[in-house]
Amino acid sequence: MNGLAAQLAVKRKPKGPCPSCGLKVDDEKDKCSHCGYTLTSADKDMLRLYLEFQRQKGQKLAVIILPTFIIVMWLFFSLK
Repeated sequence: MNGLAAQLAVKRKPKGPCPSCGLKVDDEKDKCSHCGYTLTSADKDMLRLYLEFQRQKGQKLAVIILPTFIIVMWLFFSLK
């Protein structure tokens, strides 16, 4: 069981879309593993910007959803 727990605990590095095929590619790799497109430094910079934007979008969504959930639950239990 420890092996399975260790595998699940491994943090995955987020990936962005390949400029050529659109499939997920790591910004640290030199080529897309799906289509073989060679990533330039500009492509890697765009992938990093995309990943940062996605991270910020997720944080903003969490800031909206969590308080909304708490308010809805408070209303649900206080009106009973």
